[in-house]
Amino acid sequence: MLADDRPAHPMQFFCRLWFAGAIDRHRFMGAASEAINRHRLLNATVARIGRCWCWVPSDKVEPELNWFATEPLDTMPAARWIDLESSPGLRITVRQGQSRADVVFHFHHACCDGTGAMQYIHDLLVLYSNANQHEARKVTLDALDEQKLLSRETFGLSRWDRLKLTRKQLVGVAGIRQFFSRSPQPLVPHEVEPDQSELPPAYPTVLVHEFDQQQTTSIKQRAMEIGVSMNDLLVGSLFLAITSWRSENRLGDERDWLRMSVPVSMRQFGSESIPAANFVSMIFLDRRGLDCEQPEELVRGIRDEMDLIKRNQLGFTFPLTLQAFKLLTGGVKRAINAKTCSASGLVTNVGTILARSPLPRHEGKLMINGLLLDRVEIGAPNRPYQCVAFSLLIYGGRLALCTQYDSRVLDKAQASGLLGAYVERLLGNL
Repeated sequence: MLADDRPAHPMQFFCRLWFAGAIDRHRFMGAASEAINRHRLLNATVARIGRCWCWVPSDKVEPELNWFATEPLDTMPAARWIDLESSPGLRITVRQGQSRADVVFHFHHACCDGTGAMQYIHDLLVLYSNANQHEARKVTLDALDEQKLLSRETFGLSRWDRLKLTRKQLVGVAGIRQFFSRSPQPLVPHEVEPDQSELPPAYPTVLVHEFDQQQTTSIKQRAMEIGVSMNDLLVGSLFLAITSWRSENRLGDERDWLRMSVPVSMRQFGSESIPAANFVSMIFLDRRGLDCEQPEELVRGIRDEMDLIKRNQLGFTFPLTLQAFKLLTGGVKRAINAKTCSASGLVTNVGTILARSPLPRHEGKLMINGLLLDRVEIGAPNRPYQCVAFSLLIYGGRLALCTQYDSRVLDKAQASGLLGAYVERLLGNL
């Protein structure tokens, strides 16, 4: 994540929480500081020692927090690149209006993944709630073990577990060959900005569509009817939407390879006690417009491919390949800095968030001392040649499709058209 970071395409993501009610500023800032002491990678910087990067604890006892007494807007507040060598990888912006507020958490991806981000956010909400509770009613936070952070490179696997993986990884060799032999196309032909160029003033640009509970249930039922998981249906429907959108906009042709990067969690049993960190790998799904002519067969093909990946634990193939690159001086940097398109876009399914929270609820949504957490949005990073990144999540029984788009490549109308095509595809149930 750190080697792939660059000012023009930051390796950072955003989580926005929408609240109904007024946030107590003093209590919130106290909770944010207390929570970050449990997740110290979010409050650390990095330094290069020889060929290695090392984490350096920060002297700061609280995260960078900006507070504005203003009505929140549909657009997220403007953000800038986080240089981890000079500042920690978490920034928070609060916009408090008369009756609602939004809180935007800006994370560097080297510090944590989406699961780690939600760990920190949930701890903050619990600590905020506890600040106004009698001792007997306070929620106890789970104990965390910082020592487990030392096993991140091996994903918490024993030497024997890693040895057993070897045979299964032979299946991944075909995938590696396929990855390098195909030439995926960007959704929209464009030239990539130089690495050191500045971000656009409106960064980040995120669009969101939230389905209601009945629509969300219908999508789940449709997946069951055709014998696939909801995630298979969501990913397959995205390929179908992209193909139809490109055809309508006369972009490329049906023989183009489209490749979606799909983050996968590498957390093992017992990882709940690990502080916020990055435990994510990547798999890649390739399809052409030609493959989208039979929608149900497309989705079942994705199901079969995902089953193969899970059965053979091919989520390990990507980090193992990167470790092989490390044997070459600057190998990882050279691979990820290649000036060619390695993937057309990204889709990450965060799943049902905050489902296990002990905090009280109202109609499925968390209540925190009179505050209603009404909605959650996520903006995943845009990489070079990947002008869209989709984040899928369920909160309060409602499925949300969040797309962060690169405004240097797509305008809002184009991005809205693509999101609309995705929504139509899901509502049309294929």
